[in-house]
Amino acid sequence: MSVASISTKTETEERKPDIYFSQSRLNLAIGCLGKYYFRYIKEISTPSIIWPATLFGKVNHKVTEDFIAELRAGGFKKEINKINANKDSAQLRKYFIDSFQKEYQRYFEEVNDKSNTKEQFRKSRDFNKTNDLKNGSKWSAKVHEFLIKYTDMNEHSVTEQKVTHFVETENNKLIKTTAYMDFIPSPEKHFIYDFKNTKKPEKYYFVDWDNDLQSLIYLFLYYKEFRVFPKRFGYLVFSFQESMILVNDNQTSEDDLPVVKEKYYKALSRLEKAHEICVDPALWICSPQKCKWCEFNKKKFCEKGFNFLKKSKNK
Repeated sequence: MSVASISTKTETEERKPDIYFSQSRLNLAIGCLGKYYFRYIKEISTPSIIWPATLFGKVNHKVTEDFIAELRAGGFKKEINKINANKDSAQLRKYFIDSFQKEYQRYFEEVNDKSNTKEQFRKSRDFNKTNDLKNGSKWSAKVHEFLIKYTDMNEHSVTEQKVTHFVETENNKLIKTTAYMDFIPSPEKHFIYDFKNTKKPEKYYFVDWDNDLQSLIYLFLYYKEFRVFPKRFGYLVFSFQESMILVNDNQTSEDDLPVVKEKYYKALSRLEKAHEICVDPALWICSPQKCKWCEFNKKKFCEKGFNFLKKSKNK
């Protein structure tokens, strides 16, 4: 892929991007070209499904964001020192539990509002709101105590760092990448952490860092934004079902930049190709598992998937 990186907004402010790139969009295109077509070409809007694990993750993000705001206002310095000295802080634990419960109740009502066209909550089989709220608030406190002690969370920490990058391809397609980096503990150290809340933490026991697309994207975008290559990228994995907090991180250096850049641009090229060919229904691959749960599996949208499932049921 021959590309020209465009680093300033003034060069693109009068031109709408032809393609928006993210790992989730590429994964969607790889999983089903038809689904990518309906969502991003036809732009048929459907609510994002918020599962209980997603709910915990989003609420926990907000608790982290609010806590850092408290630190910047000068709060909790003595309590931070206690945690760093391996001492208990009942005050801090209460703060995290109360903050989580308050935000959980607010967000739970929001995603259960039928008029919400952006997000809708969906229960898992074992969902119990009372238990999830109790366990979630307890684990939110544990997670934040862990962040304070082991990642040097402080008033300079950053959450949801937005980074944007523009690329123009040899086909004159303007691709825009936007990423939100979950947690940068201390900007001067140039570490990036991504939060993962999951029932299957074993997925993160071993990470193939040479081919882990999310970390490659974040490393490159961080470098383009700040002109410094990150020194570390890691996954902070939380699983209160398994009573586990796991960190798997990878030390990086500017020597990694050529490979990171090459793989980032290959990913862009792959999405550009998918964006081009997804209009052809002959390339949409149907399967019972994919089509059964697809929100576009309706005759007025994906007739191919609709008819595929209909035939499968009649067999």
